[in-house]
Amino acid sequence: MLEQPEAGERYNAARRKVKATFLFASKSGVTPKAAEGLTADGVNSLAVDQLFAEWFATIGAPDGMVGCVIPSAIAFGAGGQFLFAELNGRSAVASLYDFENKGKRFFPKVHASYTWVPQN
Repeated sequence: MLEQPEAGERYNAARRKVKATFLFASKSGVTPKAAEGLTADGVNSLAVDQLFAEWFATIGAPDGMVGCVIPSAIAFGAGGQFLFAELNGRSAVASLYDFENKGKRFFPKVHASYTWVPQN
């Protein structure tokens, strides 16, 4: 018998949400490059930043621009290479600057070791 059954229920509910989101991202066709990234060697979890970046890239006008700040794994991490290559291939990346969150200067609630890129 579990000592904290409500904790187990919360865990199972959260796990179900993650699995459902992973399934949607990989099978729906809404974010095909992020889905392709889920098949890359070394990828074992859903990178939500890639879903947002791909979605942002599709909602702008064909000759318009969208700017966002996302983890630099979009360009340098396992799984992000497919989306980043597609964005670069159609000249959708105007600039890419990698910066660290040292001292939690930019994002106080995010660990200082994460690196970020403003994408536009």
